[in-house]
Amino acid sequence: MMIRGKQKNAEVFNAYLLMGEAQALMRLDVASQQALSTIIRNSEDDILKQRAELLRIELMLRMNNPAAAISALDELERKRLDKQFELMGLLYRAEAMSLSGEYEDAADLFAQASRWRRGLSPEQRARVAFISGQLYELINERELARQAYKRCVDAQPSTYDMLLEAQLRMSVNGRASGVSVLKLYKE
Repeated sequence: MMIRGKQKNAEVFNAYLLMGEAQALMRLDVASQQALSTIIRNSEDDILKQRAELLRIELMLRMNNPAAAISALDELERKRLDKQFELMGLLYRAEAMSLSGEYEDAADLFAQASRWRRGLSPEQRARVAFISGQLYELINERELARQAYKRCVDAQPSTYDMLLEAQLRMSVNGRASGVSVLKLYKE
């Protein structure tokens, strides 16, 4: 229903988004990118366009293209990312930084995301905190790793193995950062 270059039936774009999401789940990345590009080019609904762009960024990350993902995120933020998508943008940027080897920036962004109360379940918050702890350990920032693992433990992850690993890593990093032996023993 394109008339003079404008879609008169806005529901068509919702169908394109659903189709793009389904194709992404089936790992049909190129077809999904095409469906999402149709929304980005032709829709007048900014929220729908941002959802499509974020899904495209997720596909870029899955195809191991962090430079393109960061560039697309920069463009989205330049156009003012809607509040409901800020956390998703933050997590995608952190993942892109991690993929491109910028571990310190990625760890900082994951740590920032783990402090969000809105938008993340306690289990997701624990997982993000755990990832930031791993990245801080990788760059030898023991005290920051300890803090990240503490946030993970405080969020009470749903799996016992993550809880135990976070607790152990918190103690190991405490010893390396000079926390007293008595405190570590208490932990």
